[in-house]
Amino acid sequence: MKNQRIILAVVVTVATVWVCAMAQEKPAEDPYVLAAIARAKAEVAIRDSGPITDTSRNGFNNVWQETDEVWGKIWDRLGKARDAESRKDEYARNQQFIDECNTKLDTLNREWQSFNQKERQELGREMQDAINEFNNLSQAFASLSGQEQYYKNAKLDLLQVITMYNNIEKKIIETRNRINAIIAKAKEFYQKWEKVRANVEEFLTKAGYAPQQPASGKTP
Repeated sequence: MKNQRIILAVVVTVATVWVCAMAQEKPAEDPYVLAAIARAKAEVAIRDSGPITDTSRNGFNNVWQETDEVWGKIWDRLGKARDAESRKDEYARNQQFIDECNTKLDTLNREWQSFNQKERQELGREMQDAINEFNNLSQAFASLSGQEQYYKNAKLDLLQVITMYNNIEKKIIETRNRINAIIAKAKEFYQKWEKVRANVEEFLTKAGYAPQQPASGKTP
């Protein structure tokens, strides 16, 4: 009985060692499989990034449209309040308020024009550069996919193909992140002008020119 236990212990030990050795000696993946995986990952990255490279779908154009609307409200509110005050009889007119409106209109208009000509244009160029890079990477992927079969037929090392697929996937993701960062910057500018609008509304409200509430549209 004692000998049987010794023999069993030896067998278990040998089996454990063999299993561990097998786990450590994983067979190398077939290059065809690795190439297919790398190609699929790059293709998925391109597919998932497609919508974000379209400025009409990624929110970039919408941010600028909303920013333009905010500026329009600023200009309209200040101008109308100034004109309304100017139409008052001289004894009731607040000339200081009129002058402050003119000063704000002049200052804010210069800031808006500067923003339009500098920061807005720069972000637009950055966005277009990122979209161009994405398109170039997509074309590189299509070209590489066509060359992959040539590598196989010529019995060439597929490691180079796998590496190129991996690089395309990496750069696609980097480009996607760049675009997201550009959109975030555009939103920051929108928030800046929205804050300016809020300050203008506060100034006008204190002067007695609170914004008019829109009609409810309900029949009394």
